[in-house]
Amino acid sequence: MTFANKLHFGRVSSYIIIGPFLIFSVHCVLIHAYTSTNNGAAVDEMRVPNSPKSVAIIGAGAAGLATARVFARATEGTDCVIRVFEKHEKKDNRDRGSSNGKDDERIFGIGGVWHYEGSPPMSSNQKKNKPMYKYLRTNLPREIMGFRERPWGNVKRNDWRVEDSLMPSFGDPDDYSYPTHEEVHSYLSDYARHFNLTQKISFGCEIKSLQIVNQDDEWSPIRLEWSCTENESCSHEEGVFNIVCVANGHYAKPAPLTIIAKDDQSPAFKGTIMYAVEYDDPQAFEGKVVLCVGARASGSDLAREISQYASAVYLSDSTLDPLLGDDIPRSHGNVTVMPRTEVVTDEYIKFNGSSKESIVKGIDTIILCNGYDYDFPFINDGSMLGDDWSCVTGERRVAPLYEQLWHARYPSLAFVGLPHSVLPFPLFELQAEAIAAQFGLLPTLDNRMKAAIKDANGGGPNVPGRVQDTHFLGGFQWDYCRKMSCLAGNYDDRMEGYLSLNKAIYDHAGKERKSMFPGASDFYRKTRYERDDNLNSFGVVYSDVALEETNIIAND
Repeated sequence: MTFANKLHFGRVSSYIIIGPFLIFSVHCVLIHAYTSTNNGAAVDEMRVPNSPKSVAIIGAGAAGLATARVFARATEGTDCVIRVFEKHEKKDNRDRGSSNGKDDERIFGIGGVWHYEGSPPMSSNQKKNKPMYKYLRTNLPREIMGFRERPWGNVKRNDWRVEDSLMPSFGDPDDYSYPTHEEVHSYLSDYARHFNLTQKISFGCEIKSLQIVNQDDEWSPIRLEWSCTENESCSHEEGVFNIVCVANGHYAKPAPLTIIAKDDQSPAFKGTIMYAVEYDDPQAFEGKVVLCVGARASGSDLAREISQYASAVYLSDSTLDPLLGDDIPRSHGNVTVMPRTEVVTDEYIKFNGSSKESIVKGIDTIILCNGYDYDFPFINDGSMLGDDWSCVTGERRVAPLYEQLWHARYPSLAFVGLPHSVLPFPLFELQAEAIAAQFGLLPTLDNRMKAAIKDANGGGPNVPGRVQDTHFLGGFQWDYCRKMSCLAGNYDDRMEGYLSLNKAIYDHAGKERKSMFPGASDFYRKTRYERDDNLNSFGVVYSDVALEETNIIAND
């Protein structure tokens, strides 16, 4: 069904705005009082908010760029040095023609995972090691993906710095709301240019080590060592910084899977086993029978793409009930959704259950879509982070962290962007603002450590929890964003309206996405939204998805 030229508005009602605003305004006051009077010093000796002399940011992806912009704004007029370390070399394609005949304004070297490089040549014997693939289109609309200071898409938002002025919005308002990876990269390149961030980036510089300078000082400076490829005259350097923000992403190291492993730990299967990070072009699976293990966003999208060329695709979802008795798995076209993968042999693959349908023969390719581990190759025993530092393969947990952001023992070290299942860019921005505002503050070491231990052992917000869900937020992300805003000192009715509108559009987009059969056609990506922050409302300009209700209301 198509709702062409039909517009449905949703508005976050005033009582929905005012309720959380009043609650979190009180919460902000409590946070301010707590960080001001409980930082382990007498009031007259207490640290006061001050501008750092030097800030290092590891990575020039979305999180790194947002952090650089926030610190540039927060330290304006001071002599603070902000340096972003990016291991990729810079290549500005602004004046080169793109394949669609338009100028390609992307800056190759920034953008992190959004810097798509394609697959290595077959002759190189190298494997693709970045998760971006040829035909990827986001599963979040650009109207909520953009940073607050640089709206993206069909957005109306007043510029609070200029009276009666709208913030310029990036992109064609008539385009689909779900951008391609090239369009995301273009947005990030524009963001970097708009705020003059490229001059702060050291391209071709890879961090090799990180070390706390003074273990007796909880706000100790941090020493970094790096190697450079951009400039042969600086092959190896080191420097000391007041704040180090790690923003190197978490989509580089595929998480291991116990039932299926890569390095000959499952020798019985003689077909191809690959990680999702190695995937690029669905045409490579022409005529094959493929199993995608993991049915979240990437697994479902890969199954959908591959099904256009493969003979059959199976999508293994560990959350499904076992196949019992005469149970038959759900299917759509040549995509079949199966429960958890349990046994892999060269003759068959056994899924959870006792039904005859739980055994499938003829699968020749397995793609592991079970997520990624956090990885910080520059942190080791020499980093002096204390015996309680933990980042174990398979756990997907970084500890000890205060508020999933600061190293609890040494908060001059922060990790931007660890929470997952979130609206990433706005969350990065709020985390960075909290880091800038809380330099030299935060609660006492004892209180930070207690909170960090509780978080690390809590298994995430769901009950019962799992260690792998420590950094999962999902629907809990909005209160987390409010808390970051409180710590940043910028929580007010405008911020509440912004977050509530993000949530409303996020929920609507999620409902459209989840109404689709996993791995089937992705009609929801043709939806076009319009957003008006000044009226605190949004509209669906066009949608191919028929939802039950026609009125879009933002419910808390």
